[in-house]
Amino acid sequence: MIRDIMAGLDIGTSSLKFTVIDANSGNTIKNMRVEYEGKEISTGVVPVSMYEKTLLDVINSLNQEYNLLAIGFSFQMYSLCEKTPNGMVAYQWNSIWNKEAGIEKSLKKYMRRSGCPVDTIYPAYKLYSSRDKGKTFVPYGLKEHIIKFLTGNLVTDYSCASASGLLDIYDMSWNKELIEDIGFSLTEMPEIKRYNTVVGYLNIPGSGLSNTKIPIVTGLGDGMSASYACRDLSKICANLGTSMAARAFVDRENLNYSDKTWAYVFDEKTYIVGGISSNGCSVLNWLENLKLYNSEDTIETDKNGVMFFPWLHGERTPYWSSNLKGTFAGIEIDTSINSIITAVVKGVSFTIANLINIVRTDVGESGMIIAAGGGIHKKALLEFLSGSIPLELGILYDSDYLASHGAAAAAADAIGISAKKNIEIKDVIKPSFRYKDEYEKWLQMGNKFASLYDGYKDENSAV
Repeated sequence: MIRDIMAGLDIGTSSLKFTVIDANSGNTIKNMRVEYEGKEISTGVVPVSMYEKTLLDVINSLNQEYNLLAIGFSFQMYSLCEKTPNGMVAYQWNSIWNKEAGIEKSLKKYMRRSGCPVDTIYPAYKLYSSRDKGKTFVPYGLKEHIIKFLTGNLVTDYSCASASGLLDIYDMSWNKELIEDIGFSLTEMPEIKRYNTVVGYLNIPGSGLSNTKIPIVTGLGDGMSASYACRDLSKICANLGTSMAARAFVDRENLNYSDKTWAYVFDEKTYIVGGISSNGCSVLNWLENLKLYNSEDTIETDKNGVMFFPWLHGERTPYWSSNLKGTFAGIEIDTSINSIITAVVKGVSFTIANLINIVRTDVGESGMIIAAGGGIHKKALLEFLSGSIPLELGILYDSDYLASHGAAAAAADAIGISAKKNIEIKDVIKPSFRYKDEYEKWLQMGNKFASLYDGYKDENSAV
């Protein structure tokens, strides 16, 4: 007998993950990861055909094994699509984009209502700085393109609309003035729907998936989907992935956030406040590529005075500058390679600690933080992190699939089926405070280096 299921597909930067939920029991019955076949055109610039092919292969496989009742999606955030002679490409969060100081003052007046800082990571920045340069961008990203590819309908959800920088988060509608200034009209913008809405039916002529009538559900941005999956356990979720983030749910009437963080719309009643860093496990991967580090290696945990600021991709929270560069401090003639490696891992750990501390201060959280992402498998990273924040860290079973699980749960909700959130805590790491002083010195030194690169000033950043 073929099982009735809902599927959640997380279209990530480096792979596609999917979760299958049984429609009768509500239980998760499968989690899997599939690597993309293809390569970047340049750093962070990828042909969307690569995603389309992998997506169709996965859906075809699921459709042959199960009776698909609905498919929900989770998408990498901050992407922007461009038409090229060789087809549509997506600029991901890590694509290289130069700051243009001349346009930032003009753009800032629009971004005040977007919940987004002025930063090159946002599609609004890319579109605004390209408006007079003959670029062939469209006013949306990979999520909207894929939903249109699957259903023929141009649709997004509130979270991805927010992360574009083009949404007025107070009116919950597209920022007409900004969009028209860039050179588009409201008629060209995706329709905005709630995350658990059926937005069309799978119909791809010539693919073996035409006229299947499988409902396609909006879903959320990847970080929002992960937070949604573990919302019942904690208000704050931290992702220790290729990039890193800390996010917290806030009721609409209690919205409060600093200029260091962002605020995106989750649904009509709820926002998510958060901070992000472009420099997470990607920095550790860089160290591995240099043959200096293996994730299985034992890391020194003693204090050695060497500091590293892991700004290989610039930095977002709290500096919001693509001009920052990776920087070492405290190296002496007898500094060992192990001390340098330890400093790099600490730099990544202290970065996520800073994001968590900033967000918990914004929302007044004093409970547990749920930690997810590949970084939770790195023992040294967790030790440094738990020694730098005053809250417990909850580590989950199947935490690598939080975003796809959230997408499957949204699909279930859209068709009126109750999906059990089989998200359980596997381990709790209590704060040790072992690295609190070292972390605060790292913060102070980081602000000094940031001011050298980009004039950043913050007199009271140590949290």
